[in-house]
Amino acid sequence: MQDVTPHSEIQEHSTSGTQPDPGASPMIMLPPPDMRESHKAHNIQLGVLLLVVICLGSLGSLSLAPYMLPGLMQKNNMVARQVQTPHISTPIPPTSTSISGPFTESECTATPKNTKYLSLSGAASTSNQALPLEWLQAGRNQEDFANAQACAATFVNTYWTFNSADPKTFETSVSMFTDGARQRFYGNALNTQPDVHMDPMWRAALLKQQIQQSAQSSQPGLLGARYTNGKLLSWMTVSYQITISAVGSKPVIENDQYTVLLLGVPINTQKTGTGWQVSQWQEGSTQFAPPHLL
Repeated sequence: MQDVTPHSEIQEHSTSGTQPDPGASPMIMLPPPDMRESHKAHNIQLGVLLLVVICLGSLGSLSLAPYMLPGLMQKNNMVARQVQTPHISTPIPPTSTSISGPFTESECTATPKNTKYLSLSGAASTSNQALPLEWLQAGRNQEDFANAQACAATFVNTYWTFNSADPKTFETSVSMFTDGARQRFYGNALNTQPDVHMDPMWRAALLKQQIQQSAQSSQPGLLGARYTNGKLLSWMTVSYQITISAVGSKPVIENDQYTVLLLGVPINTQKTGTGWQVSQWQEGSTQFAPPHLL
């Protein structure tokens, strides 16, 4: 039978410095009980940690950042709140109510009989202006031309006549618009901003000074025409005068010129229109390109 050296004797040999017998059986070095328990606990901790890592990896898209890093998330939220959002002006919806049916509302109703023109010095006479070939191709005559003059002049008069205390007066000319002009005026068309008449800041500035403005046009002239795909486009030049009044100030009178693009349309169902709509307008006397959406 092989002798097993007790643990106490192993400790004595290791401390006495005596050389072990080469022919003796190898001694088995066993760790003390407290060290074995420590290694066991460490292995359990490693197993738990590995299990946690596997669980976290299986969560996929579930974000634990708000719970594990609350301080960082709070800081990021504070930074995000400090970023300024660009101001986007919201178009003011029209106050008028559209009437169903073709050309039931948006059409000029002014005629030479109910239109009074202003005599401006230096303005050329346009009463007997020759009609271009495009008008003849569209079947339009001198009576239509007179109605087009009345339409362009009335538009400029109503567009530049308003009372800052009455918001509805900024939209008086809308009843003459094409569908495209209406969308551009209210900023509903693609890549367009609302007309200045619909700008709340502009209105507020006028109201602060209690501005009232009136316009009167001279007889418009025909700048150019285009007849394509059954549509007659006519560019009319309008010279006009505006009178600006403010509380506590003397009235100011200014002269200017506009180019108005008219679209020839069928007479509306109420037979009150003259066969013209306002499509676009621009300061000056230049024949600008027609908009994509007439």
